[in-house]
Amino acid sequence: MQKKRSPSDTQLNKWVQDIGRASGSSVQRHNPNHWQVTRHNSVGQYTVDIRDHGSIVSYGTSLMPDVVGRNRANFYGDALDLNGKLNGARIGRENGNLTLTREDQKKGLTPLSVSSSLHQLDSAHQVVVPELARSAKKHGLRFRNVKK
Repeated sequence: MQKKRSPSDTQLNKWVQDIGRASGSSVQRHNPNHWQVTRHNSVGQYTVDIRDHGSIVSYGTSLMPDVVGRNRANFYGDALDLNGKLNGARIGRENGNLTLTREDQKKGLTPLSVSSSLHQLDSAHQVVVPELARSAKKHGLRFRNVKK
C-alpha cells in the first residue's frame, strides 16, 4: 500500500493556478501559503482565500457583514441549523463578517480534492447567502454598516 504524502508548495501552487484558469477564475498568489481565487455563481462574484497551514489547507470567503438588532440570537440559531445541513462547509464570524469555510488535510491532497473543495464551497455559498438574508429579514435585523 502506498503511503499518502503531502503535496509540495510548488505542486499546490500549480494546482490552484490550473484549477482557477480552467474555471475562468482570477488567481492571485499573495505569498507562498496564500492565494485568492475570484469565483462566480448564481448569487454573484466572491473571493475565496486558500491558505496552506502546513498540515491543513483552508478555503474561506466573507459572506456579508454581521447582523445587528434585538433578535440576533434567533438569527444565529438559524445559522447553526443551516451549518448542520452543509456538506463540509461551516458558517462562522470573523472580523465583523459572516464567513463560510472548509478545510482539507494536506496529507493525501490531490488536484481533484482541491477542485472538489472549491466546488463544495461554491455550492454552499449559493445556498447560504440567500438563506442568511432571509433569516435576517425574518427576524427584523439589518447587516452591520448597511443603511436601511
